[in-house]
Amino acid sequence: MHLPSTHQNNLKVLRGYAYFAPRNDDGTYRSEIPMSPSAELTVALESEEATYVSAEEGVNEILDRTLTSLDRSATLACNNLSREVLGLFIIAGLEDIAQASATVTNEDSDYVFPNSRIQLGGTANNGAGVFGVSAVSVSAYEGETAAVWTATTAHAIGDVRVPTVGNTHWYMAIAAGTTAGTQPTWPTNGSTVVDGTVTWQDMGVIAYTFTTDYETDLDLGSILIPSTGAIAIAVSRVPASLRALGRSFRLRTDYTRAAKTIERIATKSTANVSGKFRFQEVNPKGGNGRWYAPSASLAPNGELALKSGTDYGAAGFTITFQKPATGSALYRDGNPA
Repeated sequence: MHLPSTHQNNLKVLRGYAYFAPRNDDGTYRSEIPMSPSAELTVALESEEATYVSAEEGVNEILDRTLTSLDRSATLACNNLSREVLGLFIIAGLEDIAQASATVTNEDSDYVFPNSRIQLGGTANNGAGVFGVSAVSVSAYEGETAAVWTATTAHAIGDVRVPTVGNTHWYMAIAAGTTAGTQPTWPTNGSTVVDGTVTWQDMGVIAYTFTTDYETDLDLGSILIPSTGAIAIAVSRVPASLRALGRSFRLRTDYTRAAKTIERIATKSTANVSGKFRFQEVNPKGGNGRWYAPSASLAPNGELALKSGTDYGAAGFTITFQKPATGSALYRDGNPA
């Protein structure tokens, strides 16, 4: 006899929105952070059990088993790379940094090379530097700070000098030795001059020209060094032995810094983030419900691609669910009828 089927069609096409409300140190909670759009959300359960095994004779048989622990967790691949989500992924605090307006003078760079970028305002604790600059002027640090030439003075390769009467150019020793008793005639056409046993290389002008010798990104507060222009030419005149060590010369920059408010994410040493987790089903097929975990821990899981030629970015998380002092670890409520 064939009995009629009484089962319901519970097939579902799975969709929905995830949210996480971080817990503050004082026990209060922040508002929910959208963890959607997200590529996937999967709940996993791992259990352990104790078994009682007969061991009197023959093959051991399991006579009884008792579930002793149950671990509920989930993995989430979040495509919403908001400031808040990125902060959760790299375990970081969020802060707003006030950049005060100011006029900056004599800011010195590291060694410069063509086709490179110099970030203004960078420090050990502020590597990102400043934003929003104007009135940028650039010169050669070594040319600005070089001592004037002196007679019968020993020099090593890389030493710099300027004439006793300035001519807007600066000079680098490309052959070590001792200067003569009288000052040489300093060239200004990019050539060299022998001074006693020292050979000086004309390094070009001290002050550089915008667009010809350097470019700027005023919004990002950076200087771009093109492959042509006086800076690039001066680098090519630095002795190869110094360039092989990563040395050339530095730039000195003046600029005006605008008042800005900068959103910053700064990492901290917290192992994970606790809070409340919610997932609202919005299924195109099948009934909907709401998942809720009153005590959840969020930890980053996997890699965060900062650049990809083919895929959208995603931040992976592992979410673990703990039983709070009162209530359950995980709830699923159906939408009200």
